[in-house]
Amino acid sequence: MTLSGTDYSDPLEELVHDHIAHLYGYHGKMTVQRIGHAPHNVFLLNMCRTKRIMKVLSTQQYTPSQMKAEALWMEQLKRSATLNLPKVIAGLDGEPVQQLILPDNSETYNCVMYSYLLGNAGKKLQGNDLLKKMIALGRITAALHNYVVIHNIHTDRPEWNFDTLLGKNSRKGNWRDFPGLDSENKTVVQSACDRIQKRVTAYGRGFDRFGLIHADLQFSNLIIRGNSLQVVDFDDCGYGWFLYDLGSSLCAFDTLHNELTQAWLTGYRDIRNISQEDIAEIPTFILMRRIVAMGEFAAGTLTGMPEDFLPEQFLSVTLSLCQAYLAEDHAASFVI
Repeated sequence: MTLSGTDYSDPLEELVHDHIAHLYGYHGKMTVQRIGHAPHNVFLLNMCRTKRIMKVLSTQQYTPSQMKAEALWMEQLKRSATLNLPKVIAGLDGEPVQQLILPDNSETYNCVMYSYLLGNAGKKLQGNDLLKKMIALGRITAALHNYVVIHNIHTDRPEWNFDTLLGKNSRKGNWRDFPGLDSENKTVVQSACDRIQKRVTAYGRGFDRFGLIHADLQFSNLIIRGNSLQVVDFDDCGYGWFLYDLGSSLCAFDTLHNELTQAWLTGYRDIRNISQEDIAEIPTFILMRRIVAMGEFAAGTLTGMPEDFLPEQFLSVTLSLCQAYLAEDHAASFVI
């Protein structure tokens, strides 16, 4: 039972409820509702006159310094890049990252509070509305990349390179553990990974193609209000290839890769140039992100998929894309 007498079956809900007053100075009535599950512990705080969002992560996931770097980058983007983002709300000590410790001292968590954004998540978009929003997402992504290139940001966030994404010790989980993946198909995916590694190595990490990225720009991380797209969930932000953001935007879709890519490029080019060398690697990053998602699913950390997500269908499409990629038959599945 919390200090206010409210019963919570979720110990993290109770922990958040009981620490709001001394961390943020809020003493009114409040209920706490989990809206994101571990390892992405996200809570909706229903206060007397407003709502807030609280993100709670284990210290094993990200350090306080890394979470502070994420919060500060969001604030920079909100001020300077004309992006619609939630506001980071500092604690009484002026710091964006606060600490929560379970009563038995068994685990320590870091937390960040955000303003609540009105609107609806973009997961259920279809047809022309989906394509229009993908154009808008391309513009948002280009604005984000422009900001990073112009300001040459160096901060304490992880690096998303080939090894941390698809290596055997990937931070994202091991794609080899995806259910239903037999030895023959493992060979196919491994061959695709080998080719991806060669191509990203040759593509390089120039400042105009590799830098601080959101790394999870899926429609589930967009809050749509009218014609406005509001970006949330910077948990995965780190240093990676800019085109990985496109791969993330397409990851939840098993069809329409060409149409969605063309729409994204239309919006992106409105804000930022993209070279033919970049265009040539779009299939690489679309496939890379899907294989990363296989590892996330195997590790139980995959988010952003549609409600009717079928692992066997996702695997079937990914294997088809691997085969087309290995045959360099991009026209079969990646008509750019």
